[in-house]
Amino acid sequence: MKPREQSPKAFLSQIGDFESIKLLLDTMPETAFFMKDLKGRVMLFNRRSCEIYNVGHESDVIGKTDYDLHPKALADKYAHDDQHVMTTGKPIINATELAPNSSNRLVVYSKVPLFNRAHEVMGVAGLYRLIDDISDAPNWYGHFSSVIEFIHAHYPQTIHVEDLAKISNTSARQLERRFIKIFGINISDYILRTRIHVALEHLEQTDRTISDIAQAVGFYDHSHFIRTFKRLRGLSPKQYRERHAQ
Repeated sequence: MKPREQSPKAFLSQIGDFESIKLLLDTMPETAFFMKDLKGRVMLFNRRSCEIYNVGHESDVIGKTDYDLHPKALADKYAHDDQHVMTTGKPIINATELAPNSSNRLVVYSKVPLFNRAHEVMGVAGLYRLIDDISDAPNWYGHFSSVIEFIHAHYPQTIHVEDLAKISNTSARQLERRFIKIFGINISDYILRTRIHVALEHLEQTDRTISDIAQAVGFYDHSHFIRTFKRLRGLSPKQYRERHAQ
């Protein structure tokens, strides 16, 4: 008599030990994985996630939220995406955004809702990977490579969207629209983020005054530099330098 076929759903429902799956997740060299509960608390980090967050072990982040791990502006963005997935029950697949701690790296990520046995949403799980060079990114945004390279070569100067549009062989309006769709921010914000990222390196590696650093990265208004830095990093340049020194 032919044995009765078992459905994948029935098979998966019998899994009682997640450790073997966690072991597989730890073997993925470039892909980070996480799980969070309904309150946004980390329930699982694989090894790659620990490396990205510079923590020694998963236990160092279990129970923490995005607000414990990121500046408020970034935490708001991540928490909003998580809530959207959990509220609608719809996944986010292969979305793109800028990496949180870099101005020239991208993150390609997917998030899915987690359901319990009663098919109630109990949290969110996600996969993401960093892309070191935008020219190595998938085809749908790889053609922005020349624009990004121009920004990184000329960030201390005034950069006009019209000049970037010529580089990308499109109109300024189309470039802005596509840039926002792909990267989630407009070109002006990307330029500001690039300048702040370079400022971080100066604050970490040199004794230059904050005013000198502001001018070196393209801010000729000291107060504008301070406001932008706090908006993107969640603390002032002085506080950042002191914390990094500690």
